Amino acid sequence: MDGGDRNQAKSLQQAIAGIKQLEGRLDFIRLSVIGDSMTPMLKDRDILDVSIDHRGKLMRGDILVRGRHDLITHRLVAVRQHHVFTKGDARYWIDPMQGEDDIIGKVRRIERNGLIVDMETRRWNAVNYLIGLVGWLQVVLVWSEQLNGESRQGRKWMHRWSFWTSKRLNWVILFLLAGG
Repeated sequence: MDGGDRNQAKSLQQAIAGIKQLEGRLDFIRLSVIGDSMTPMLKDRDILDVSIDHRGKLMRGDILVRGRHDLITHRLVAVRQHHVFTKGDARYWIDPMQGEDDIIGKVRRIERNGLIVDMETRRWNAVNYLIGLVGWLQVVLVWSEQLNGESRQGRKWMHRWSFWTSKRLNWVILFLLAGG
């Protein structure tokens, strides 16, 4: 990591700390999506309105922004003893366990090409819950080793099958419920 990268990483950490200090004084922040880990739900350059006030209001399927060193936008699949497990919809693995205090906020609106989706409607709550349930089922089926801190070497065919199936189920849920 060169000096420029270190300065950028330090600036990002300071920005994250600043955002966390604004909790209670700021309703939401706007962030741009970078990457494809949440495709098809979120795409590169989508604009997110992220609600800072989210404590006690988290449900499986919520799309969260979290992090200490980087901002990660992934879906909540499980909560265990004040730790959250998130997973990108287009990712094969679940993220390392994080504390609830690592959560910056919850995505409440998505803007893409001038169109705005309100994630707080019953329709989108149902879509997110079902996609979160698919992610949770994938965790239960094959990532129990990861949740328990064990390696992923065991049932590789099952991992691939569950990933392939979950991606297709997510597309079906979005097509049927979100109006494809």
